[in-house]
Amino acid sequence: MSIAQWVGLLAASVLALVIVFQVLLAVGRPLGAATWGGRHVVLPPRLRWASLASAGVLALMTWVALARADLVGPGSGPFVTRAATWLCACLLLVNTIGNAASTSPTERRIMTPTTLLLAISFVALATSPAEPGAPS
Repeated sequence: MSIAQWVGLLAASVLALVIVFQVLLAVGRPLGAATWGGRHVVLPPRLRWASLASAGVLALMTWVALARADLVGPGSGPFVTRAATWLCACLLLVNTIGNAASTSPTERRIMTPTTLLLAISFVALATSPAEPGAPS
């Protein structure tokens, strides 16, 4: 297994945990101190919908990580997969800045390092060479 595949699995695993967290928020679990600025223990309906939408975006990011690592189709060859990997890295870097600036200490302590790890993983995937024989 290549390093890119290990990084892809790491990113997918961390993303899976964050997806579960977002779904728990969406169904009304009292975990709001770690997200959305920590202003609500249980999220109001509009933020629950936003958490559900976030879970969908994170699921797409999971597919991008696995595709770039050649663990699911179409693999690292297509230009679109590499571009999507860079887009995910940029979104995660912006999210990291937002988490670091949060008024919630829980969000700063937990989500900032989580999104930073994911951003670094996506940069590593984006810069990884294509598998032998696959166009980059």
